[in-house]
Amino acid sequence: MRAVTITRFVLLVAVVLLALPAAAQMSVPAYAAVTTGGLTLFDADQIVEIATPPHRAIFRPTWSPDGAKLAYIISDDGWAQHLVVSDTAGGVFTLEAGPLEAGFPPAWTPDGDIIYIGQGEFPTDANDPYLASVKRIKPEADAQPVTIGKFAFVVGCGGGSPLPTDWQYWSEAGFGGANLTLAWTDYGLLHSTQCSGLGLALLDLNTGDDISLQGELPQSVNDHAQSGIGRAALSPDGQQVAAVHWMYTETGPVYELVTADLAARTVTTIPTAVEPDQVAWGPEGTIFFSARAYVRDVLADYSRDELAALKPVIDPTISLSGYEVSIHQVEPATGSSQIVYSGDAYAIGRMALAADGQTLLFSQIPNLDGWVQAIVDGRLDPLAADADHRAYVPIALLILRLGSGEDAAFDGYRSQFALRPA
Repeated sequence: MRAVTITRFVLLVAVVLLALPAAAQMSVPAYAAVTTGGLTLFDADQIVEIATPPHRAIFRPTWSPDGAKLAYIISDDGWAQHLVVSDTAGGVFTLEAGPLEAGFPPAWTPDGDIIYIGQGEFPTDANDPYLASVKRIKPEADAQPVTIGKFAFVVGCGGGSPLPTDWQYWSEAGFGGANLTLAWTDYGLLHSTQCSGLGLALLDLNTGDDISLQGELPQSVNDHAQSGIGRAALSPDGQQVAAVHWMYTETGPVYELVTADLAARTVTTIPTAVEPDQVAWGPEGTIFFSARAYVRDVLADYSRDELAALKPVIDPTISLSGYEVSIHQVEPATGSSQIVYSGDAYAIGRMALAADGQTLLFSQIPNLDGWVQAIVDGRLDPLAADADHRAYVPIALLILRLGSGEDAAFDGYRSQFALRPA
């Protein structure tokens, strides 16, 4: 048996510490999350398991403004998507929503109706754009949808990865790390314009005008390839959006943090020391953004013979990136920032600040060390089902008390958490 290196020993200790529960005295805000049993509501000492319909996956749970109901998307055994509603007592029903446009979350109007994006129709003239349908429906079992608008939407995104870390990251943060956006605002319906998440616009549901929030941002750093803003988070007051502007260049993508003023429809770049990945709003108008930095090759300590076990999944002669993640809090007006969290992990999936303004919840995907070791040891068949691979890179929900000096606490292996409105 090969000796355990210091690096792996440290990682093992980190995993053991991560498995410890959050401190008993820590008050955790109410939230919903996807667990191994399906969708679960956590509120203090009360846990309610939702009897969701049979499904392959659950996506984008979103609370109603009053915190009484939860809307979400499920994929059935045939990968068809359905819009489902639950209440806090565990009641559940599937809405007659019709075919859904993949990737969009449900959204809520201020008076408690659901907005969602239904599939459009491809135009007969190839020069005309594909139009996605904006639909409104009441969260009632026998409700029927009404089409209230349409917008041009670029479809046809594809691609994949052999790495279960990417599968987990994309389930948390959207395809390629870019969730599609849908939110009701006083200035129109905020929505993504491409299936890649590359683009953001405001749709006036009265006039049908759809105005891009690209503003005067450069199309690229050297005037070619595409540019767009996405990975957006609407501010608590509904007046601004924090987002990532990214540009594809000859040498790769370049990312920067931006804010968009919805009333003025202006976009402002916020300089940061590192490139942002995911964003969320912090206390008193500050912004959180996560970042990733390559730190090591996960395969470095293995022999050629050991790595041969990986051949059915990946080319073992290449390097396999291990990352350090960090969460930064930045003041948009001044550009000053501080790191509030860092750790050995593949990516931060999503972040949200609780109503107390002090409690940050975030999900984290681990690096591939455990997955590689399981294949090398023979505990994981490289050709096993996807769920077996995902089990070796479980998504952890962490809770951080800002300014307390305490480390982030582990609150369970839970994904796609959604904080319940206070």
